[in-house]
Amino acid sequence: LVFGNNDADIYNHMKACPENVRLLGRFYIDHVDGKIIALIHGDIEGSAEALFKSGDYDIVIRGHSHVAEVRKKDGRLLLNPGSLVSPLNDFPRWTPSSVAILDTVAVDAKIVKL
Repeated sequence: LVFGNNDADIYNHMKACPENVRLLGRFYIDHVDGKIIALIHGDIEGSAEALFKSGDYDIVIRGHSHVAEVRKKDGRLLLNPGSLVSPLNDFPRWTPSSVAILDTVAVDAKIVKL
């Protein structure tokens, strides 16, 4: 799990079952299917965008904004799966509740509205 700026309670609960959960902090890099993937919460303004523009990562996955997005450029992907709780608020910028399906081989993703 990559946590965000409002997840302290969840973090504390997850520590109680460490055999089932791997806590990754607020930034994580991994290699999957030969691709370099960066996961970042994204609350530091411009951080996800800078990672995507750097060209150092095949896939950048971010959150924080609660706005679902799939953006591709030069064979790279910037993905924000959106938010599970969007209907519970009245923030006009947030997109409807969603998750994302990521294809690491094709470097592509699809937003699925819930």
